[in-house]
Amino acid sequence: MDRLDVIDTCARMAWHADQREWDRLAGVFADEVRLDYTSLNGGEPVSLTPEQIVDAWKAVLGGFEATQHLLGNHLVTIDGDTTAAHFGRHL
Repeated sequence: MDRLDVIDTCARMAWHADQREWDRLAGVFADEVRLDYTSLNGGEPVSLTPEQIVDAWKAVLGGFEATQHLLGNHLVTIDGDTTAAHFGRHL
């Protein structure tokens, strides 16, 4: 997987979430995903399954009539079979 594949996967993640395509959203994730919302919520990063992520996002996003996630400032690191993608910082 190269940098552009990672960016494309993240764009699909945002698209499927905004379109409420929950099954397709789960399919973009690896078996285990480390999510880091510390800049938004504090706390510590967590490791979750795709199902846990989708359930959490469905609970939050499902309450809105529509959402639009935009990703920019792509920082992608690939180290063997591990990839990290960072998209800006929540202030």
